[in-house]
Amino acid sequence: MKRFKETTALALTLGMLFTSVPYAALADSASAVSQTLTQTQAAEIVKKYVDLPADYKMMNATFQDAKQGQGPFGRKSVWMLQFGKENRYENGSIQVVIDATTGTLVNLDFWQRDDSTLENSMTREEARAKALEYLKKMAPDKAEQVKEQDTQDKYYMYGPYGPRDVIQTFRFVRMVNGIPYSMDGISIRVNGKGELRGYNYQWSDDIQFPSVQPSITEEQAQKAFKDALNLQLFYQRIYKPYAYGSQEAQLVYGTWNRNYGFNPMPTIDAAKGTVIDRYGDPLAKVESLEFKPLTDKPGQTVTTTEISKERALELIASYKIDLAGYKLENTSYNNYNGQEHVWRFEYRQGDPQDYKTMKQVSIAIDAQTGELRELFRHEFREGPYEFPKNPSVSEEQAQQKAVEFIKTVLPAKTDKIALSNSMDSKLGMKSGPGYSFEFVRLEQGVPIRDNTFRVGIDPMTGQVREFGGAWYPNDKIKFQDKSNLMDLEAAKSKFLERYKLMLQYIPVYEKGKTPYEPGKTKGVVLVYAPIYSMPMQNLNAVTGEWVSDWGDMPQQVEIPDIKGHWAEKQLQYFVERGIFQVKDGKLAPDAAVTRGEMIKYLIMSISGPRIMQEKTTFNDVPKNDPNFEFIEEAAARKWIDRNTKNFRPNDVITREEMADIVTAILGYAKLSEAPDTFINHFKDVTDSSGKFTGDIAIVGALGIMTGAEGYFQPKSQVTKAQAAMVMTRVLDQMKERQGYPYYMTK
Repeated sequence: MKRFKETTALALTLGMLFTSVPYAALADSASAVSQTLTQTQAAEIVKKYVDLPADYKMMNATFQDAKQGQGPFGRKSVWMLQFGKENRYENGSIQVVIDATTGTLVNLDFWQRDDSTLENSMTREEARAKALEYLKKMAPDKAEQVKEQDTQDKYYMYGPYGPRDVIQTFRFVRMVNGIPYSMDGISIRVNGKGELRGYNYQWSDDIQFPSVQPSITEEQAQKAFKDALNLQLFYQRIYKPYAYGSQEAQLVYGTWNRNYGFNPMPTIDAAKGTVIDRYGDPLAKVESLEFKPLTDKPGQTVTTTEISKERALELIASYKIDLAGYKLENTSYNNYNGQEHVWRFEYRQGDPQDYKTMKQVSIAIDAQTGELRELFRHEFREGPYEFPKNPSVSEEQAQQKAVEFIKTVLPAKTDKIALSNSMDSKLGMKSGPGYSFEFVRLEQGVPIRDNTFRVGIDPMTGQVREFGGAWYPNDKIKFQDKSNLMDLEAAKSKFLERYKLMLQYIPVYEKGKTPYEPGKTKGVVLVYAPIYSMPMQNLNAVTGEWVSDWGDMPQQVEIPDIKGHWAEKQLQYFVERGIFQVKDGKLAPDAAVTRGEMIKYLIMSISGPRIMQEKTTFNDVPKNDPNFEFIEEAAARKWIDRNTKNFRPNDVITREEMADIVTAILGYAKLSEAPDTFINHFKDVTDSSGKFTGDIAIVGALGIMTGAEGYFQPKSQVTKAQAAMVMTRVLDQMKERQGYPYYMTK
C-alpha cells in the first residue's frame, strides 16, 4: 500500500506540473527558451529513449525556468512533455521531464493498460536484466558509476484508473570512491513483460565529496549507534482494512521523534565518531522521553447524555474561548457513520469580502461527551512567518496555559493524557507565529503514538489559537497486554541486527527558516548509518516481530519450502503482498486451506471500497472469529450466500466450493445457475453432480481451474499453492475486463 501511495503522489505532482496549454500554443523560439533546448529538440530527445506507440501524440508541453535556485526536479530549467492517445478516453499517457540545459532525461512515467498477466509475468531476475538494459541505454555515462540497492518493494499494482500490471522497481545508487551516496541514483520500473514503465534520474553535479577516510572501525560505530539509539516504548495502532469498529494496538519499541534529521536512526560521523544531525553538527545526547499524566485521577465527566445546540453553546462559554467581537454565523450537526456525533459552530468578525480584516473561529463540540473536539482561528497574517524575538508570554507560561486548557476541555481524560516534550514548541506558521504543545494519550501508562492533541498559544496575547487531535474510545481498541515485555537492551540489539550500518555519504544542510524545514544542501559527509532509503520498522515489544507504521509484518523473500515448487512464483507473489504469512521460515504450500482462510486471501487480493457492515450473518462466525471481518465483507459483496445459517469457516474448502466463489467474484453467479446451459468436459462432473455444475463449467472454460487427465475432482481439498494459482488467474481475468471494481495494491 505504501508504494502505491508514493507512486500516486508522484503522478499527482506531475499532473499539477503539466499544464493544460496545448503544445502548439507554446513558443518554440529562442526568446522563450533562451540558451536552452527548444521544444522540438526536447521532443527529439524523448524519441531517442522512448519508443512512442504509433497512436500516441504530443498532448501538452510546458517550459519552466527558475530565476533563482533550483526549479522542478532540482533543475534550473526543464521541459515537461506529455504524450497520449488522440482519443483522450482511452488509457495511456507518457509524461517526460527533460533538463532544458543539458538535455538529460530526468523523469519518465508511462501509464498504460498493459496486457501481460500475473501468471506469466517475468521473474525478479528476468526483470532485473531488462532494467540493466534500460540503464545502459538511458544513462550510459552513469551505468558504471552506480550499484543496485536492495529494495523490499518487489511488486505493486494499480487500481482501475491506472496501469493494470505487475510493476517491479530497481534502484541504482551512485558510488563515489567505492562508497554509496544514496541521494543520487537512477530508479527504473518495468512491467511483467519487461517494458519500461518508469525512470527517475537524480544526480548532483556540483557536490564535492571529501577525501577523508574513516577514523573509527565499524565495531566502534556500532557501539556509538547503539548508545545513541533512543528507543521508546509506545502503542502503535494496527490498521486492519476490514475491521468494523474494532482496532488493535501493539506495544512496540521504536523511534518516537525525528531528532536525527530525515533519518530517524543515529548517524555516526565516520571521521569523528560522533553522532551528528542533519546539519552535520554534533548531536547532544537525547534523553529518554517521560510521559507523566496531567492528573492522578480523572476529573468529572461533562455529560452522559447527548447535548442540544443550546447546551453546546453553554459549554463553549464555560471553556473560556475568547470570542469577543465574533458573531455566530453557521451551525451544523454531523453524524459520522452513527458512531461520532459533533456540533460545529462557525464564528466571524470583520468584512467577509476583505480577507485581510476578516477573522473566523471554527469550534467542534462532541455531542455525546460535551468535550471540545476542535478549535481553529483563521485570520490574515503578514509575513515573515517567524517566531517573535520578544514574546510577551514566556514558553513556561504558554505551556501552563496549554495544560490548564486541556484540563478544562477534556476533564474526564486528564489521567490518560501527558504533555510531550519531544518537539520544539516554538513555531513560525502562516496562521500566526506561536507556541505549539503536543499532548499524547496514555494506556497502562504507555503513550499511543497516533493519539495526540496539539494546543497552539499566541506568544503575544496568550490566546489559545488552535486545538485539535484524535482520541479513540477504549472500547474501540484492543490493547496488547504489558506483561512479558522485551528488555530494552535486547530490543536495541535487534535493531542493530536489522539496521546494519553501512559506510556511506549523506548530505548535510544549511539551517532553514524552521527546525522542520532545512535549507539547501551545503555538502556531504562520510558516515556510518543504516541504508538511507530502508523503510522504518518498529519492534513488537512482546513477540519480537517487526511491524511497519501500518502494522503489517514484512515477509522474508527467501522461503525454503517453496523453492522449485510448481507454484513458486505465485506463492512468492502473495507472500510479498502480505497475503500469505510465513511461519517459522515456512509457508507449507501443500497444506489445505479452510473456507475462512480462502475468503481472507481473496478479500485481501481483491481489496477496494469496503462495504460497511457490522453484523453477524452466520451462526458459526462470531465477531471473535479471526476471519470475521473478511467473511462479512464477502457476504456483503454477495460472494457467498447470506441466506445460509452456517458458513463452516474451519472446514477445508473443496474445489467445487472454490469454483462457486470464483464465479460470484467475476459476476457469473446468476449465469451459473441457468438450467441446461453448460456442457462439462470433465469426466467426474455431470448435470446431476449438484448445484456447482455451472460454476465448474465456467471456471474450466475460463482456464481458472483446470483438471488432471479429464477429471476436475470437485470434492478434493484446495491447497495453498492451488489457491495462489486460482487467485492469480482471477486477478488476470478481472484485469482483462473493461474495468474491475476493486483496487489491487501492495
